[in-house]
Amino acid sequence: MSLIKVVKLGYTYGQGSGAPVQALRGIDLEISHGEYVAIIGRNGSGKSTLAKCLNGLLLPTEGDVWVEGMNTKDATSRLKIRETVGMVFQNPENQFIATTVEEEIAFGPENLGLPRDILIERVEWALREVGLEELRHRDPQRLSAGQKARVAIASVLAMQPACLVLDEATALLDPLARQDVLDLLSRLHHEGLTIVSITHLMDEIVRAQRVCVLAGGSLVLEGSPREVFSQEEMLVSLGLDLPPAATVARGLRQRGLGLARGLLTPRELAEAVCLLSEVPCG
Repeated sequence: MSLIKVVKLGYTYGQGSGAPVQALRGIDLEISHGEYVAIIGRNGSGKSTLAKCLNGLLLPTEGDVWVEGMNTKDATSRLKIRETVGMVFQNPENQFIATTVEEEIAFGPENLGLPRDILIERVEWALREVGLEELRHRDPQRLSAGQKARVAIASVLAMQPACLVLDEATALLDPLARQDVLDLLSRLHHEGLTIVSITHLMDEIVRAQRVCVLAGGSLVLEGSPREVFSQEEMLVSLGLDLPPAATVARGLRQRGLGLARGLLTPRELAEAVCLLSEVPCG
């Protein structure tokens, strides 16, 4: 059974009003346990709406979303669904309610009514996972942007979800802080956590096992990063960027160099150029 199954999902804002806006249209999508999925698309393509549908923050106006066999429309299952699929948003400050890091991390599991010894274990584990043990007594509002992002992730991890959904969670970070968070996500994925990343940042996308492309509220393309970014003309027509290596390779192909499509990293590009020029790659 899939961890998340989306069937003919549609979502309309302002349904029944004089000016409804259809954000999602007929989306079918399955996410398996342990996958790392990136969801991309231009602003207004429906990415954030889809993210909020995955754990019942928004309920479908058409179709269904199932989480481990539970329908998000079933109010009796919604708490369990939100324990299973945790959300981290772009601005972590909007999620903070406590005055210390450890209190912030404890808030979610405490509201599950867990025994105190288990609650303490959860907080200690989450602090270790994100590397914030030494900041446990600090005010989360006074931390750096990267540290705030890790607190937000830890507060969700303490609920021990099966899936972590990140809605542009690294968009406001500087490159070093973003790299730290991406390395953390890669490690969590390696440990078995399912990751769904809503993003437009190429260094995130190439880490994913599968990429889903939204346009106009519809799922128009999906596959491995290499498969998706081989569809260069389609992506450009949708107003999406290519990874820097793919952009350079595309420009070189237009100048007659016989480079393959789907080159994702600078190393892959360098090795491909070396092979064509018969220069040893060191």
